[in-house]
Amino acid sequence: MEAAELDLAQIHEAPRGKLKFSLPSAGMPFMSMLAEFQKRYTEIELDIDCSDRLVDVIDEGFDVVLRTGRATDSRLMSRVVGAYRQIVVAAPDYLNQSTVPETPEDLKQHACIMYRQIATGKLLRWLFRDGDAAIDIELPAATITNSLEPQLVFARQGAGLAFLPDFAVEDDIARGTLVKVLDRYVGDATTLRLLWPSNRHLAPKARVFLDFVGEQLSLKLRA
Repeated sequence: MEAAELDLAQIHEAPRGKLKFSLPSAGMPFMSMLAEFQKRYTEIELDIDCSDRLVDVIDEGFDVVLRTGRATDSRLMSRVVGAYRQIVVAAPDYLNQSTVPETPEDLKQHACIMYRQIATGKLLRWLFRDGDAAIDIELPAATITNSLEPQLVFARQGAGLAFLPDFAVEDDIARGTLVKVLDRYVGDATTLRLLWPSNRHLAPKARVFLDFVGEQLSLKLRA
């Protein structure tokens, strides 16, 4: 009975207070969406952790996190908001100065901008698909970084090829600062989901955040 009364009271409570939110560095393109949320809900203080470290949602007190892949923690509720694919991109200047790769194997002759995963310390594999066949090859690293932004800067400057989420480069592709390469070999889609603790009452601040961000991401992510 007390829980029901609490839920009813929270429905009529204005969204306010600090909201801790974590998302990976690949989520940098979503910052304008978060700014719009903050402008709409001015009494909510956003505390944003934008990094690829492995956070403990419960112990670190996060209200909501954005993560890829499957939901494996039984302590968390989840909502799928879309999917994306990793694609190979390069600046036109880079491609004009070298041969355009036609197969994944051709990448061995190119400068590749690699991403080091913080959780494992390993380089992200560039995975491709040719029909039903999966392709996974070792690539030379011209540059290694553990964040999205440096990869984008190096790729835009013509320093090599990068393997990035499609949503992170759609504006560059539309402007022509980057172009897609090996489009016919694009691999499987990766699920993106919002997660939040299942053992807490969903406060109004978290409820409106989940609804707003969930709707905006669902519109943006159509892989």
